[in-house]
Amino acid sequence: MMQRLLRHLARSGLPVDVREEAGLALSALRGQDPALAGEGAGVEARVRSGITLLETLAGHLTHEGYGSEAVTLRLADEARRLERVLGGAAGGGDSDSSG
Repeated sequence: MMQRLLRHLARSGLPVDVREEAGLALSALRGQDPALAGEGAGVEARVRSGITLLETLAGHLTHEGYGSEAVTLRLADEARRLERVLGGAAGGGDSDSSG
């Protein structure tokens, strides 16, 4: 997924400095250390961290005036897709958490 987003970003019509900034954020997610999610937090915490980064990046690009760019829409779509994978598509919250 991350390679695909990075390629999409590289082909986008965004200004070079915006592409580079977004690329750094995506690269940070790609190389995310498991410890960033907390000790023993596991895969779900890492995926949630990725969702947050994708949503934040899409929000930032939208705020900067690039909300209708295909790459911005793709970032938001990927965040929603990951949320569905975790089972949280219906309300957008943690109310579905088991425990």
